[in-house]
Amino acid sequence: MNSEGSAEALQLVRNRIASEGALRAADFEHDRKRGAWWDWKPAKAALEYLYGIGELMIRDRVNFQRVYDLPQRTLPAWVDRTAPTREEADRHDVELALRALGLCQASSWRTTHICCNSAFGPCWKTFGVRVCCLM
Repeated sequence: MNSEGSAEALQLVRNRIASEGALRAADFEHDRKRGAWWDWKPAKAALEYLYGIGELMIRDRVNFQRVYDLPQRTLPAWVDRTAPTREEADRHDVELALRALGLCQASSWRTTHICCNSAFGPCWKTFGVRVCCLM
């Protein structure tokens, strides 16, 4: 799909979900015959892209098919929707990295040495991790 076709598919998906509500990929017509399993039609690619960047959320599943909708119609009112600060986002990323990589248990973080890019150095230090920042 070319960039012009991508932009058209994105706009079509945005408009239809805004006006019609939650939709599945099957709710979008497509004339071209598809090939392999992962040969998505343009609307499916647009839905997944918009989901990936946070413009859409998965509201439900019907027979294993995702039902996409806008976050304002999907998230409960009690969910904090304010964007995190840069420091909060960095701290979250570092916490995930420490857990996912299995570097050590939380009690051992203070004896761990990490080499990282200088932007994340201060965040690693908040966990007591000794940091060797590369320039």
